[in-house]
Amino acid sequence: MELGGADLGETLFPASRSADARPVFLAVWLHYMILEEDERLLQTRPARSAAEEPALEKIAIQIREADHVATAVSELLPGDVVIVSGVRNGHVIEVKEQIPLGHKIALRPIATDQEIFKYGEPIGIATADIETGCWVHIHNCLGAKARRFSRRSSGET
Repeated sequence: MELGGADLGETLFPASRSADARPVFLAVWLHYMILEEDERLLQTRPARSAAEEPALEKIAIQIREADHVATAVSELLPGDVVIVSGVRNGHVIEVKEQIPLGHKIALRPIATDQEIFKYGEPIGIATADIETGCWVHIHNCLGAKARRFSRRSSGET
């Protein structure tokens, strides 16, 4: 299959991309293609009053079953109801605090000093208790890279 003169397989799965990253890349790419189509349809339909307008679904993507977090595909506000797509497709979470586009939302409670998993791999450690529906970021977790760099600078190996 060709896409703009290029082989679709090579476009979606270049040889330089690791085999493990390919399904993740495809899931995210497909999700954004669906969002673009939804946006195009919203722009071409007749205008509705606020009372007639249904609430847009808020979505977060979970990649692996072991993941403690999902990635928000739009800004999330307290009280929003998020539908998790991916491995827990259809799972619903209530947002507890504002979460920017592309940031992580906790899918389950995470205790202080517990490893945080994304992509099925540990990405950091919680520095505080994190409730389901809360923003997971540098204010409540220490990333894996930060741990590596802090050990090097302190003389640990």
